[in-house]
Amino acid sequence: MLAWSLRTANYNSTDGHAESEKLFHEAIKIRIHFFTKKHVETATALSALGSSLQMQGRSAEAELLFREVLELRKNLEGADVTEAKANLAWSLQGLNRLPEAEQLQVEVLACREKATGLEHPDTLTALRALAGCILEQGRAGEAEPLLRKALKLRSEVLGPLHSDTLVVVGLLAKCMADQAVYDKAAELYGSAADGWARAAGPEHAQVQKSKAAQVDCLAMLDAREDGEGETAQGACVEETGTQEEGEGEEGMMS
Repeated sequence: MLAWSLRTANYNSTDGHAESEKLFHEAIKIRIHFFTKKHVETATALSALGSSLQMQGRSAEAELLFREVLELRKNLEGADVTEAKANLAWSLQGLNRLPEAEQLQVEVLACREKATGLEHPDTLTALRALAGCILEQGRAGEAEPLLRKALKLRSEVLGPLHSDTLVVVGLLAKCMADQAVYDKAAELYGSAADGWARAAGPEHAQVQKSKAAQVDCLAMLDAREDGEGETAQGACVEETGTQEEGEGEEGMMS
């Protein structure tokens, strides 16, 4: 629990994880001693360490742990492997192995929807993760309907000012910019900026990022109207959503 708290406290940084990582390693050793390695409690601790590594950008190390957790859970009677697949997809996306990640995310979404329904937060996160992976591969046309669906459901279930909802607004804005629909992209970036300002205050980093992306879109729109615009999709526009973890991760260590 202490390791989890330290990791959460350093959620938005790439440093400061050393202490929590050390504690996760200790927790794994203790659980192997008391429960053996082939136990759900040990698998949970391994997954927590993997997520800590992934948050530090150490995707290759995280992948190995997430694969180990997946195999452990496959061999544990009654264990749910969906979370393990989601985390593995998260690490693969960090390694830019996007087709592999997408395949796993399709499986995760199907499992989530079947188990908990379309409106459950875990299902909505899985939907966003799949759409984001597709968008990252340059298939904005395919990603758009998924993102619109995710935005509609997240707005209804979580509310329009929830951080998870605002992340999807930013992704949809990028999706429109990637298709050179700069007017819609600018409008969405403006909505994201307003949402972040209301939810987290006008000085929040996402407010500034959204506004900067909106300015880029408006500049591209003006340039195109003047006959000088670029034809390349999504030029100069970057995603403004905060980084989300994989579709989900193992629950808090018991």
